[in-house]
Amino acid sequence: MQTLPKVSGGREAYKFYVEVMLQFLCGECGAFIDAAADIRKEEEAGAPHHGPWAERKSQEAIELGWYVHPLNEDGSLVPVCLCPSCSAKHRLSIKNENGG
Repeated sequence: MQTLPKVSGGREAYKFYVEVMLQFLCGECGAFIDAAADIRKEEEAGAPHHGPWAERKSQEAIELGWYVHPLNEDGSLVPVCLCPSCSAKHRLSIKNENGG
C-alpha cells in the first residue's frame, strides 16, 4: 500500500469521495457503507442529487472511524478510503473538525 498521510482529510474530502464513489469502500478489505439507498430516498422525495445525503454519509463515516485521504492541494480527489479496522491497523487518525 502507498504511504498515506497519518491524518484523514476533512469533511470536504469525505463529501467529495462519497459523491464520486456513491459509497465508502475500503481499499484494503472491501468493507463498505453504501449511499445508494439514501440517494434513492431523496430522489423519490424530489431532493437534488447532490443533496444532504452526502453530508450525512460523510458524518457517519467520520464518526465510525473511516479514513479518507485528504484532497490534493489543487482540490482533486485521491480515491483512497479505509474502514475503521484497516485504519487502525495502519495507525491512521481521523481528522476531527469539531474540536474534540
